[in-house]
Amino acid sequence: MLKKNALREGFDFPKYLTYLRSKWKIVAISVIGMIAVAVVINKFVPYTYQIGASILLQSNDSKRSVPSNDLIQGFQLFSNAQNIQDEILILQSLPLLKNVAEQLDLRVQYYQKQGPFLNDIYKSAPFDVKFDITTNQIIESFYKLEFLNDNQIKLSLNAKDYVVYNYVNDTRIGEFPELVINQTYPINSTIKHPHFNFSIHLKDGIDVNTIKGITYSFQFNTPYKIAAEFKRNIEIKPVGYEVSVVSITLNEGNQTKGIDVIDNLIERYMKDKLEKKNLIAVSTLDYIDNQLAEISDSLSFVEQNLQQFRLSNQVMDISSKSTRSYNLYGELKNQKAALEANQKYYKYMENYINENQDVSNLVAPSSMGIQDQVLTNLTQELITASNEKNSLIRNNQGKSPYLKSLNIRIENLNKTIAENIRTLLVNSEIAINEVDNRITGIEREIRSLPMAERKMVGIERKYNINDAIYTFLLEKRAEAHIAKASNLPETEIIEPTRRIGIAFPKTKFNYALAIILGIFLPASILLIKFSLNDTINSHSDLEQMVDIPILGKVHHADPEKDISLFDSTINQRAAESFRGLRTNLNFFQSDKPNKIILISSAQVGEGKSFVAKNLAQALAYNNQRTLLLDFDMRKKTDYFNVGEISKTGISNYLIGENTLEEIIEHTKIDNLQLINSGSIPPNPVELISNGKLSHLIEILSANYDRIIIDTPPIGLLSDGYLLTNYAHLNLIVIREKVTKTPLFIEMMKEIESKNLNNIALISNDVTEDKGKNYYNYKKQT
Repeated sequence: MLKKNALREGFDFPKYLTYLRSKWKIVAISVIGMIAVAVVINKFVPYTYQIGASILLQSNDSKRSVPSNDLIQGFQLFSNAQNIQDEILILQSLPLLKNVAEQLDLRVQYYQKQGPFLNDIYKSAPFDVKFDITTNQIIESFYKLEFLNDNQIKLSLNAKDYVVYNYVNDTRIGEFPELVINQTYPINSTIKHPHFNFSIHLKDGIDVNTIKGITYSFQFNTPYKIAAEFKRNIEIKPVGYEVSVVSITLNEGNQTKGIDVIDNLIERYMKDKLEKKNLIAVSTLDYIDNQLAEISDSLSFVEQNLQQFRLSNQVMDISSKSTRSYNLYGELKNQKAALEANQKYYKYMENYINENQDVSNLVAPSSMGIQDQVLTNLTQELITASNEKNSLIRNNQGKSPYLKSLNIRIENLNKTIAENIRTLLVNSEIAINEVDNRITGIEREIRSLPMAERKMVGIERKYNINDAIYTFLLEKRAEAHIAKASNLPETEIIEPTRRIGIAFPKTKFNYALAIILGIFLPASILLIKFSLNDTINSHSDLEQMVDIPILGKVHHADPEKDISLFDSTINQRAAESFRGLRTNLNFFQSDKPNKIILISSAQVGEGKSFVAKNLAQALAYNNQRTLLLDFDMRKKTDYFNVGEISKTGISNYLIGENTLEEIIEHTKIDNLQLINSGSIPPNPVELISNGKLSHLIEILSANYDRIIIDTPPIGLLSDGYLLTNYAHLNLIVIREKVTKTPLFIEMMKEIESKNLNNIALISNDVTEDKGKNYYNYKKQT
């Protein structure tokens, strides 16, 4: 009887699709509702614009206005291999965005009420709010403002759990529970309170009559909060894998504001980059200026001595031999001065590296004329790494893994440079000693000269040495100025800031999303309902579970009208169902009499009594003498709504209280008689088994063409199983969307174990095929 796949495991997707198609009206209503929501959003929600620009983070060196040389190379902070992702982090860092907010003076933001929304009226507000920055202000709460006339305004504030902030100290003073203000004030007057202090001024050229009745709002905010909002709404990403061009997009409700934010962000970023590039040149100039200041006084003093000696001794020149000795002596002294300058720089560099954590201000070797390429490259690399580290720290990237690798890299560079400097100091000392030996030999020659010449040589020697050093420093100072002037921003604007499109609402996307959600939401709810449903839902469900005949389908009937099922056109489809069932009885096992028909069900509420009553009526209208026998002795059934059910019935006959003639009742329908269940006995099963039932069935079979036995549910009680022995046909009523599948399967297993024959099913309360048209049948007899 039961098929092998009666309890199918897994999800039956085809069945779910069939179920979903049957609920197409729900899906259609959902889609229409979602589209209506999309229409409202697209029409009434204020636009959020997408503002964008693209920049090249590193320009080609060939585009510089001044050709690169060693000195300028020493000033470069970032090589072509700089990490683009680090620059992106800098661009969208809070400190940089905070500077933008302060530059645009967004501490006060202005809004205009339009419907349920507040529109940002950046730069288009007809008034200005001027406040004292040294006083406390309420932040993040909205002040409402209306202009009453040329002289008065109405100010409202309803702040709960509001925050008071001090802009000078950049601190929150505290949080307070509630403040309500609803007053009028003169325009341009100072509005004071312990928690705020500001004045409202009408902009020039604004006629108050044109803005009457319009509700404006304004709000104080901290630069960091504004920067945080920008950070949430901004997106910076490379346009490709192998290029240094990045796109900057910002979603902003006010188009003008969005353009200003991106423009100022790029300007601030380029300015910071240029300042970092010029930092080394500025450090070099400071170092050279300090050296020039030291040598300038000494040069002036020697120059005065030389001039005074010449005047007092009438010596304006010396002999040719003295000149040669003097010239050689001067050259050696110049060499020594250069060597000592280099040695002094090496010591400066050694001390600077040992004493300073930050070497970003270190003077580059090339700026002092040192041509050691190894030291120059190492120093440049160290300065670059130090500046990258400072950038990460300034932009709150202190926990970045890249910072750890930078620290290791800087430490290794410091060690390498220290080793290199120690070697250079040793070599420098050797070179100075050699020059000193040569100078000593020249000095012996000079001492052989006349006294006046020797003194003049000495004075000129000091003068020329100081003059050479001074000239050398002036040359390096000029080179540093040239390097600073030749520095250009490494960032280049590729596409200027413009409006790209509308970020929200996206009209087409919203309609597409509405359709998707309109289908998905009801489909999901119906899926949950379908998955949790454990009832038999359709005629096809029965066919999938059992291989016994389904004798008929009873269509849904109005319960208030079912008493007159065959007497009106209201439940014509249900009446036609029973006529079809009557016909099927004649063809089902036509070789057997099918005189006694037992009707039962798996559980209560499946309509077995409804089927029994109407099947009996259908048989009676077909001129068959029919008896409806109510064997559900556990309760009384009022089949024909007579109001008062007879107290005598089958139970009274079986215990011998009444005769058969006394328990048979005639109905208003010709050929249909009824035997009620009678008094409710304490032991229905024993009563059925007492032996009188067989004799009763024999008598009734002889007097009626059809006997319909209405039994208790055999899925719950054993009464029905005892009565199946007397029936020619056992009909099990299944009600769609009511009969539990597990209970039905257990019942069928029980029937199968008892080897019951002549089993057929009736599908009750069928709601499918509602669209079919049925002919209106008149009363049939």
